[in-house]
Amino acid sequence: MHRTAVAFATVLLGASISGAALAQSASQAAPPPSGMRLITLGTTAGPLPRKDRAQFSNALIVNGTPYVIDAGDGLARRLVQAGIDFTQVGRVFITHNHGDHTMGIPNLISVQWQYNRREPVMFYGPPGTEETVKAAVAFVNVDATIRLSETRVTPVDKIVEAHNVGTGQIYQDSNVTVTAVENTHFHFKEGSPAYGKFKSYSYRFQAGGKSVVFTGDTGPSEAVTNLAKGADILVAEALSLDEIKERLERAGQWQKMNEDERKGWYHHMNEEHMTPDDVGKMATAAGVKTLVMSHLSASGKDNDDYARFVTAASKFYSGRIVVAKDLMEISP
Repeated sequence: MHRTAVAFATVLLGASISGAALAQSASQAAPPPSGMRLITLGTTAGPLPRKDRAQFSNALIVNGTPYVIDAGDGLARRLVQAGIDFTQVGRVFITHNHGDHTMGIPNLISVQWQYNRREPVMFYGPPGTEETVKAAVAFVNVDATIRLSETRVTPVDKIVEAHNVGTGQIYQDSNVTVTAVENTHFHFKEGSPAYGKFKSYSYRFQAGGKSVVFTGDTGPSEAVTNLAKGADILVAEALSLDEIKERLERAGQWQKMNEDERKGWYHHMNEEHMTPDDVGKMATAAGVKTLVMSHLSASGKDNDDYARFVTAASKFYSGRIVVAKDLMEISP
C-alpha cells in the first residue's frame, strides 16, 4: 500500500477508535434518562421518494432504551440524525410487510453488524416478517461474506432474529408491554397469491402510566379504536385520496391503469387507509390525549404544510393535533 494511503487509513482507524471511546465514556458517565419520548423518524406514505421525508419509521425511547416501530427506507440515517445509537436498537416492530415499512431493514442489519453489535436484534411482526428479515439477511450476506474474509469474525445471521407473532400481548420487558391487534389494511381476494398468508397489525406500547398507539396502515377499525382507548398518543396514518389521484394523473400513471385497476385502487384507498376525517373520528371515539398524523400522502402539488389535514381532523376531534415531520420529538 502506498505510504499516503497507509497514513490515511491509520487516521481513519484512529478517528473511529476515538469516536467509539468517547461514546462509551459518555454512556458510562450519564445514566439513561427516565420516561418516554417519541421521535417520528420517517413520515411519508408509500414508496414514492420525497425530498424532505423518509419512509415510515418511529423510535419510542423508554428509560433510555430505543424501540423502533416500522423500518422504511432511510431508517439508519434518521436514527443517527435523531442522536440514537443504532447499535443499541435491539427491538424492531413491523406493522406489515409493505416495502415502505421494511426497506430500511437490510441497511440497519448491515451497519449494526459492521459496528460490532453482538446481541441479536429482534424483529417482531405479523406473518411475513420472518420471511422479510430472512431475505434482508440474504441480501446483506454477500457483502458480509466479503468482509468476513477481511476483518470480521461473526456471521451476520448470528445477530438477527425474527418472529412472526399473533395478536394480543406479543412482547414485554422491564420498560414496555406491547399489544397487537389485526387491522383492516389487508383484504385479499380468495385465490390471490397473498390470500390467507399475510396480516397487518396495529400496536399499543404501554410503559407505566403512559401509552402510545401506532395504527400502521389501516382503514377505519373498531379493533384499533379499542386498542387506542385512553392512549396518551395515537400515531395514525392520514392521506387524501383526491390528492393522490391528482399526483398519479400528473405523473401519467392514472392514464396507464385499466378500469379494473382503477376500481381496485379506489377500493384499497377507501377501505384500507384513513383520511384525516377518519383519523379525527377514531381519536374522538378512543378518547386519546394527542393525535399525531403521520405516514402522510404527498399531494399532486407536493403541498407539505398539511394545515388542510388538521382542519379536516379537527371537525371531529377537539384535542391536540400534531402533524408529524421527520425527526420531530413528541412527549406524552
